[in-house]
Amino acid sequence: MPDLEHDTTIALPRVTVLKASAGSGKTFRLTQRYAQFLLSEKIPRNGLRNLMALTFSNNAAREMRRKVLEWLKLLALGDHSRLAQMAEITSGGTERLARRAGELVDLVLSRYSEFQVRTIDSFMAALFRASALDFGFGPEIEISLDPEPLVDYAWSLFLREAREGSPAARLLDQTVASVLDFSTSAGGFDWSPAGALLEELRRLESRVSGMGEALVVEDPAAMLQGHRDRIERTWESLAELVDRSGLDRHGNSRFPSLLASVRERRFSDLVAGSLRNPPVRKPPASARAAVQGYERILSGWQEAVEAVHGFAAAWARTTSRSCACTRSFQGSRTG
Repeated sequence: MPDLEHDTTIALPRVTVLKASAGSGKTFRLTQRYAQFLLSEKIPRNGLRNLMALTFSNNAAREMRRKVLEWLKLLALGDHSRLAQMAEITSGGTERLARRAGELVDLVLSRYSEFQVRTIDSFMAALFRASALDFGFGPEIEISLDPEPLVDYAWSLFLREAREGSPAARLLDQTVASVLDFSTSAGGFDWSPAGALLEELRRLESRVSGMGEALVVEDPAAMLQGHRDRIERTWESLAELVDRSGLDRHGNSRFPSLLASVRERRFSDLVAGSLRNPPVRKPPASARAAVQGYERILSGWQEAVEAVHGFAAAWARTTSRSCACTRSFQGSRTG
């Protein structure tokens, strides 16, 4: 980890980027820099309320506040190691640093609200609240960082618009069909899917809010139907080959149960099922006719497995664990 610059050589404004692996001391250096700025006589406008550190999470903010106070307390108590480290990058000598650190501890504890180590979300909320009138909102506007109430409200509005024959109703029908199609025979849904769909919508919103890129909504119906047709065709052809072959069935193959799922159009069962073992056992090499039949079955089996893989890939594209949406980077699509 590189050493910090001495306060007499720092020219502001300044951008410094620390790149290092986890556990290498980035947070230690950041808290040392924060304490250096508070302690220095050379940094202009370095009062407590004029310094701010931003973190991603509340836990990180709490940890950094704790570590900054730890720096100041150890300096005030005359810890030789910390005084030596701070004296290398801050002018004034160890006696002044210890005295100033003690003053800062008292200042932080008496004016803790001015100790600005906070999350990016809380900082942006504070900016918005301060500018509420400029944006046309009242001064007592309530800012919530929890998207769940908004998602619930949007869902209720959507359900109101889903009248018979409306575009919203068609989208709802398609979504319900997709959710039911993606459920396996071992699972199930309540008679009313609204609750399950709302939970999926909340999970989708949580993921989308962290992407920062545009979301492209695709209609998966035609694409998935093509893969379903291919599965039905290849698996029925394979079943005919197996029936005509007279070969011994493979005891560890799930072909019979998966074929039943195909005939009942429970295609998601194939995605969750094992396709490792072919439907029949390999005959002895001396039985040439049987070997030829076995090779035709293997070829059909491979084609049937590829059909399932194609369906699985399409299914994965159209879902985020059952959401018919796909992520796309703006400007990166071709064709």
